Amino acid sequence: MHRFKSPLMSDNAQLLVYLRFFNKEKKEFCEDLLGITPLQTTTRGGDIYLAIKEMLMVE
Repeated sequence: MHRFKSPLMSDNAQLLVYLRFFNKEKKEFCEDLLGITPLQTTTRGGDIYLAIKEMLMVE
């Protein structure tokens, strides 16, 4: 098994949050990146919830 190693890869978990919504003017579904944030501790549901909550408070 060969594993690709990129200089940008790391062992740090990052959370990417996308929004998907229906644009009435364009009459189509759209996607937009809300934000990217590192997960400081673990990747459990509570940690993800707090990361999203913090992201929404900053924006």
